[in-house]
Amino acid sequence: MKINIEDFSKLPIYLFYAIILLIGGLCFIGAKNNASSLWMFMALSFVLGAIFYACRLRLQFTTDHLKYQFIPFNWRPKHIRWDEVETLEIKKARPLRNFLGWGVRYSKKYGWGYITNATYALFITSENKKVVISVKDIDRVLNFLKQSNIPFVLK
Repeated sequence: MKINIEDFSKLPIYLFYAIILLIGGLCFIGAKNNASSLWMFMALSFVLGAIFYACRLRLQFTTDHLKYQFIPFNWRPKHIRWDEVETLEIKKARPLRNFLGWGVRYSKKYGWGYITNATYALFITSENKKVVISVKDIDRVLNFLKQSNIPFVLK
């Protein structure tokens, strides 16, 4: 029996506001006598807003593999086959402590991280890579893993 579930998550919206305030403050300081800085701020705000709006993590769980895609940085979905996974741990996500932020990140300890505004993350270790993937709907994922007899550790 094929079981499929999907999970979607996005970046925290307060990051967008923090960057806009930072850029706005810098442009305001530099734009006291120069109106071109205001236009630059507006253009940069639009571009950053579009990128933040477009950023989303899409996960698809099947009984054979996990497919993940972090749009707009990964146009082609990546796959991890369940039979290649050595360890699968589900832990509370700590983006600032483990990866120093959100988005596509790299850590020597955890490998590549696809970090969004989610409470939990999958810490996956296989022969050739380590990956951390944020999961928004943890209850559905836990039910899927139990029904599919995929071994995992919940911490």
